[in-house]
Amino acid sequence: MKGNVDNYYPLKVWGLTVLIAPIIFIIIMMDDSNRLLKFSDLIYLLEIVVLIGGIYSFPTLIISYILFVLTKKRLQNLLRIKTIFIALVFIMIIMTNYLFWGRITYHIHGTDESLISTIAYCIAFLIVGILCKIKLESIPLNPLKKSFWLVSNEEITSDIDI
Repeated sequence: MKGNVDNYYPLKVWGLTVLIAPIIFIIIMMDDSNRLLKFSDLIYLLEIVVLIGGIYSFPTLIISYILFVLTKKRLQNLLRIKTIFIALVFIMIIMTNYLFWGRITYHIHGTDESLISTIAYCIAFLIVGILCKIKLESIPLNPLKKSFWLVSNEEITSDIDI
């Protein structure tokens, strides 16, 4: 057995960020607009924002996953891997929101969804990215290698009744 870094960390962080950020976004928007929505409207709005967030952040997931795999091959320190991953994805979140909204500004006389979206996703990502753990898991050797399937002589003789 040998140790390997958990490959599911980027997927866990992305999935939880896509679920948590819309809640933060809606809370900020409701607080800013001073109006309350009915529960059914809130659930419907949450579903739409999660769906849109998942679709628009999917390229970020692909790029961040590739960068995570490349980083973990070069570095052994889990804290460094996590720090580099968080920094790179943080920048990609800002870039994705900039490409989607076309600007990241705040209008003085009203709300600007681009800024609120950027803040919500950055806050959610930082919380999730820091709280999720990168596991060092034990995995078997490569099953494609012949040595994986070979059994030692001791194991063979211990199973045979003479």
